[in-house]
Amino acid sequence: MCTPTIILVHPDAFNFAGALASRFFLGFCEAAWQPGTTFLLSRWCKRSELAWRISIITSGSSLGYAFGALIASGVMGTMDKVFGFAGWRWLFLLEGGVTIIIAVFAISVTRLLRRAGSHEELALARKRVEEDACGSDHLDQAKYLSTLTQALTDWRIWSLSTALLCIYAADSFGNFLPTLSATMGYSPTISLLLCVPPWIFSTITAFIVASHSDSSGERFWHMCIPLLITGFVHCCSLSISARAWNHRRSP
Repeated sequence: MCTPTIILVHPDAFNFAGALASRFFLGFCEAAWQPGTTFLLSRWCKRSELAWRISIITSGSSLGYAFGALIASGVMGTMDKVFGFAGWRWLFLLEGGVTIIIAVFAISVTRLLRRAGSHEELALARKRVEEDACGSDHLDQAKYLSTLTQALTDWRIWSLSTALLCIYAADSFGNFLPTLSATMGYSPTISLLLCVPPWIFSTITAFIVASHSDSSGERFWHMCIPLLITGFVHCCSLSISARAWNHRRSP
């Protein structure tokens, strides 16, 4: 609810300081989304079921980029100056308002589903996770330090956090894909439409890789190979060495 509310009030920012503050609080509210949903799934799903379910959640971001570009192209092209508001302001108002409605509906449905589940079903769901973690004794926190201390002293947590931080920092460039497309000389509407195919393809690829990872039980190469391919393509698209060579040869 916090994120769509900030999106809804973002059009009221009429200067750089207001826009910067709005973006800061927007990122602050969104920061807990990815780790929070992953942790919640890990409490109810077995390890062999996580990749597919996490891919469904992360695909929402990719589809949001794709269809968000389609929606943005339509709003920017048809609602600009309607009631005196610029097209980008209408875009924030529509996205924030619709998201709030969906969030209220989702909260209501979640409560109904929780009430519908019996105690036996909840106990069975917990038992599945405990057995997947090699027995309930492994989860007995009385024999160990606090959960927070374990997380802060586990080198694997720090390694994974650093890797995810680098991935999310690189993923932020996807927000500027319409701007990069506009440098090719296309109109704003065409620039937004050009952003749709890459995100659709990435969503399909994520489903395929996650499904095969769950079925095979292998994680390492299913993560590394897509990242290696992505990094290689980025290096080829930059062509830094070729540009430097041409610059040295130019008079």
